[in-house]
Amino acid sequence: MNVPLYRPMRPYLPLLIMSASALGLLAYRIVVNDSLRYGFMIWNLVLAWIPLLLGVWLCEALRSYRRLTPATLLKAGLWLLFLPNSFYLMTDLVHIKTAPTSLVLYDATMLFLFALTGLLIGCTSLYSIHELLNKKMKIRAAWAVIVVVIMLASVALFLGRYVDWNSWDVFFSPLYILLDLSERVTDSGTLRVTSGTILLFFVATFATYTAFYLAHTLKKSSK
Repeated sequence: MNVPLYRPMRPYLPLLIMSASALGLLAYRIVVNDSLRYGFMIWNLVLAWIPLLLGVWLCEALRSYRRLTPATLLKAGLWLLFLPNSFYLMTDLVHIKTAPTSLVLYDATMLFLFALTGLLIGCTSLYSIHELLNKKMKIRAAWAVIVVVIMLASVALFLGRYVDWNSWDVFFSPLYILLDLSERVTDSGTLRVTSGTILLFFVATFATYTAFYLAHTLKKSSK
């Protein structure tokens, strides 16, 4: 009997397939090589899905709001706080530099699949918010918001990869995060590397999201 997919899950089916495929490659590597070398990727993928779920929650609030309320702002803040976790998976490609020579190609393919999955999860979440913003404000204003969001996410990617801060540290150690970032910005020796790395993350994320946005927009306009 042909059972239709649960309708709310249909838009996320490709992401579920990609996630399952990435986890499958990781599971095979763990079993065959008897090594938990990349076991942390499981947790990173779980974290990548959180902003998508928060985005759904936020979209429901944005669809019905007539004015910004503390509850809506809280949901938006949580979504913004966890969004970088999706894009963070692309920075895990750095681990390929320590991969065994005999497994470089396998590990590169696996890490790339994780990275691509994370990017698409992040873009899907960002796009859902962008669509609603386009209905609530002018298109240029909506894009301005998206650019700011991606820039903030890029800063968070830098802090996560090179300073080892996590999303929840904003609640527990906000002062230390600001101190770390201010030291890197005010120190001429690290400013160039810091700003260059953040710009690199911004370009990669913005280019990916723009392509994602245009693909969906052109698909809709062709119908």
